[in-house]
Amino acid sequence: MNWRQRASMGCMAGAILLMGCGHEKTEETIGMCADSFATMYFNWKLAEALPHCTGETQQWIRYAASQVNEADVDTLRSKELPATVECTGVSYQEGDTTATAHIVVRHFWEMAQSGMGGSMVDEATFALQMVKRAGRWLVRMEGLPQSEKTGRD
Repeated sequence: MNWRQRASMGCMAGAILLMGCGHEKTEETIGMCADSFATMYFNWKLAEALPHCTGETQQWIRYAASQVNEADVDTLRSKELPATVECTGVSYQEGDTTATAHIVVRHFWEMAQSGMGGSMVDEATFALQMVKRAGRWLVRMEGLPQSEKTGRD
């Protein structure tokens, strides 16, 4: 076997290995992107959340920032614990460019729907819509994140 044949076989073997673990690697990448966005968003570091979301999502980040009043800022400054985020899983939609990242957020300040005040939340789950654009996974929002409601037994 000459060097070209060996190189070709090595490339094919590498491609097979990458294909075999590609789904896991993609899930990890999506989870990391969702975590980065949510950590910034739920700690009200909204400008730092922007690079992790689509252009059309940025209007919602600006809207969230516009709803914060002085009392909210005082509450956020006095928080003892930062909000923490854990990605609990990823589900895929059709194709390979859309997914949903399921996250649990703990110790965060949730704005009231009316824009009047808010409250501290110990824990809530969210589903973040993810899209792949130019080879990069980003959060796509069509409104402010809403916690998933669970039924009581």
